[in-house]
Amino acid sequence: AVMAWTNSGMVGIGTTRPASKLHINNSDSENTSATNILTLDHVLKNPVNSSGGIWLSILFRASDNASQTYSIANISAILVNATNGSQTGILTFSTALPDAGDGGHLKERIRIDGNGSVGIGTTKPTQKLEVAGNIYVNNTLNAFINLSGPSMMKSGNDIVISD
Repeated sequence: AVMAWTNSGMVGIGTTRPASKLHINNSDSENTSATNILTLDHVLKNPVNSSGGIWLSILFRASDNASQTYSIANISAILVNATNGSQTGILTFSTALPDAGDGGHLKERIRIDGNGSVGIGTTKPTQKLEVAGNIYVNNTLNAFINLSGPSMMKSGNDIVISD
């Protein structure tokens, strides 16, 4: 195991020459599976009382031109059901709202729930992909839809699906 601290404040794990503030290198000859490079744990002191809502997050921040720290974005993993044998997790992506002079507020923009459903602009997707808002395609859209039962037709600029 190799670990290095440089005079310029860089930390290297698995490397003696870090190229950034934190540089983690995993060198091996196995290329048949994924390797966990980073593990984040949130362990409760008294897990018996836990029912869910346990969060782990990566927060991205930067200083603005007034040297104030501003929250830019966040990626969160949430254990929403902590019952042994029924654990359910979700992954969320949040970005900053316009600054109100308070260091920034983050708003969830994308959610992937425990069923694999993705919500954009919604926190409770009911389909594999649910978008709350308009979708704009700035080029050719090739959509392949397999429908059994309903019919699909183009009406002006709209696509109409009916039974």
